[in-house]
Amino acid sequence: MLIMKKITNEFTGKNILFTGKMHLIREFKDVKFKIMYKLLCDVADANYKTSVSKLLDFVVTGAEPGPTKLKQIEELNSQGYNIQIIDEETFITRYFELGTLPDYISFYYW
Repeated sequence: MLIMKKITNEFTGKNILFTGKMHLIREFKDVKFKIMYKLLCDVADANYKTSVSKLLDFVVTGAEPGPTKLKQIEELNSQGYNIQIIDEETFITRYFELGTLPDYISFYYW
């Protein structure tokens, strides 16, 4: 049984969608990045979402984000919704309240 300590940060209680290829948290053996980001959401009591909706608070983009999703988000924002679009590095930095990423954390793009 895995027991994780809950944390509180700016993403607590928020709805978050991830789109594109994530590079900071890569696959760990058989664990896909989506599971790792879902776990981060669970630890912060955030809601991991898989589709665009009016209820989104954040969209985290990796490399090659889904153009259809981005277009839908732009349309919602033009209707007065405030869905923040941030990149993966910004998400991790803000999630762990680091200010900046330490040197030992790097992004690798293939």
